[in-house]
Amino acid sequence: MRKLNFTLLPTLALALGAIFLVNYIFAGFLSKNPSRVIFLTFDADMTHRMLWEQEMGIVKQWYDQELMDYLVKNSIPATFFVTGMFADMYPDLVRSLASNPNFSIQNHTYDHRSFEPNCFNLPVVSSDNAKRLEIKRTQNIIKSLTGRPPTYFRYPGLCHNTHDDDLVGAEGLSLVHGQIGSGDAYLRDPKAIVRNIMDNLNHGNVIIFHLGTVKTPGTLAALKLLVPKLKDSGYKLDRL
Repeated sequence: MRKLNFTLLPTLALALGAIFLVNYIFAGFLSKNPSRVIFLTFDADMTHRMLWEQEMGIVKQWYDQELMDYLVKNSIPATFFVTGMFADMYPDLVRSLASNPNFSIQNHTYDHRSFEPNCFNLPVVSSDNAKRLEIKRTQNIIKSLTGRPPTYFRYPGLCHNTHDDDLVGAEGLSLVHGQIGSGDAYLRDPKAIVRNIMDNLNHGNVIIFHLGTVKTPGTLAALKLLVPKLKDSGYKLDRL
């Protein structure tokens, strides 16, 4: 029978202690790390083309009521980046969202024109004054509907430069950082949307969705998979 080498016991104990300490510290880090908080955000886009399609009856509406009902029924915190044109089209919806303490309404320009060229084929805002008008017009519309102006701003297509950032800041708005695109635009596979998000959580904690229209057919199904998965993974949901 091989004799036990008792001289190794102190080394073994030290190694086990180090493993326990690392696990303890790491667990504490996770519990205090702000990135364990996830913000679900939804872009309420409206362009002149989208407005025309609804007026012509091509599209019934540019939001999914079932998606809204899911968020409300399950008390899921959410932030809506709303274009002024969307708010003009659906004032009752915006008022209803703003009245829910789990939701917040933020600024996404007036008609979803890009602040910089070559941005997903979006029309481009022509000047700094026009950019300021895009921001101010939407601030006024949302304030008139909800009683309070937005405090955050999101660029259409996320296309911008530092000059744009200074311009937005001068209007008293904060930019959102650490954003993850869900990839829900035109994607029908909800599992692919969830996989895209979970694979990129180390890059940010603000997830970008859209309001579940014909252009985002997999959003609601993806949410129903994602929300419990995030909670089971130790994440907390909040609004901006």
